[in-house]
Parts: sequence; C-alpha cells; structure tokens
Amino acid sequence: FLAASGAHIDQLFVEPDHQRAGIGSALLGEMLERRLRPATLQVFAENTPARVLYERFGFRQADAWWDTQDQALNLLYKLE
Repeated sequence: FLAASGAHIDQLFVEPDHQRAGIGSALLGEMLERRLRPATLQVFAENTPARVLYERFGFRQADAWWDTQDQALNLLYKLE
C-alpha cells in the first residue's frame, strides 16, 4: 500500500509476512516514475529497513524533529 499527495509519500506499508520480497521497491519505483519532484516522505529514525530502502532510491535526510505524540525522532527525507 502506498498513499501519496502530489510528490509527498504519506504512507508506504507492506504486510510483515510479505516484506523483503521487492513489493516496497516496486511501489516506490512506480510512484517515482511519475517524476514529481521534489519527492518527500517522513520516516522514524529507528526504522532502519525503511531508511535503507529510501536511500537506495536516492532519498536523503533533509530535516529531523522530535515527534512528541509518538515519542520518537522523525526524519524528513527528500529526493530532488
């Protein structure tokens, strides 16, 4: 499941039983083929597998802040 608003990826979710099978890469690749730039998304700093995926597609950290609701460091990733 991928939900986006323009060039901002709001959610990217793959059922845990189906992760690491290329589904997230396929969804992200399809979205990025639309060439909407700059593409952005938010990810928790502790979500290393997601960050590795996004960085493989060229996303880089552009900002960081403490999310008081989730009590976690949240990162903004951007792809120019």
